[in-house]
Amino acid sequence: MRIILQTSLAATACLPIAALAEPMEAIDASSVIIVSALRTPTPVDTVASSLTVLDKRAIDASQAPVVSDLLVRTPGISFTRNGGYGTATSIRIRGAEGDQTVLVIDGVKLADPSSTGGGYNFATLMTGDIDQIEILRGPQSILWGSQAIGGVVSIVTAQPDRPLEASADIEAGSRETVNARAAVGGKSGAVHWRVAGGRFTTDGISAISPRFGGKELDGYTNSTLNGRLGIALSPAFSIDLRGYHAKG
Repeated sequence: MRIILQTSLAATACLPIAALAEPMEAIDASSVIIVSALRTPTPVDTVASSLTVLDKRAIDASQAPVVSDLLVRTPGISFTRNGGYGTATSIRIRGAEGDQTVLVIDGVKLADPSSTGGGYNFATLMTGDIDQIEILRGPQSILWGSQAIGGVVSIVTAQPDRPLEASADIEAGSRETVNARAAVGGKSGAVHWRVAGGRFTTDGISAISPRFGGKELDGYTNSTLNGRLGIALSPAFSIDLRGYHAKG
């Protein structure tokens, strides 16, 4: 099963992600490139695995500040979170345990060695400068190691297309919630670079039910910074340096 989610109208932002899916025939599936299925750039229409691809427009239209809220709107995904934003969050694919989901950002496999099973804590992972999310369901242990029993979540951050480009946005809502993002980058000849940052803050809600005296607010603040620098030395060889930092 392959699902490619795209949006084209701002008016659809309040709809569930599943409702934003377009038929495969409505877009050029051969132009969508993924890396999670074979660990190499592959056109999505040549992959037989159960896969969902969220592009930049679908991510923005969802208005989800954290990746876990976005993933749970796709088929076969559930999550557990110990309270509001910032508390321990595990992603489960097809009923597997949270530490059996592998997270990959720009080709780098991430894990939390301090946790019991080594699984990644999705609490601090914001949508920020993400350009594409691939959700590969089913055992992928041969490609991604023994942890990938449930599946793989592969994230690709944005790359510059013009000599100099920049973007910024800010959102605000109830409970003193503010989400701001900004990015700048460029591409000139064999060199491309991009730096992006974000700040999310909210007064939050109580992790304890008001019926049991939970009246205090559990606020949360998250700051993220990511960047990349690439130099193409030849058509077949390049140097790529990337970094991702999140503090919550």
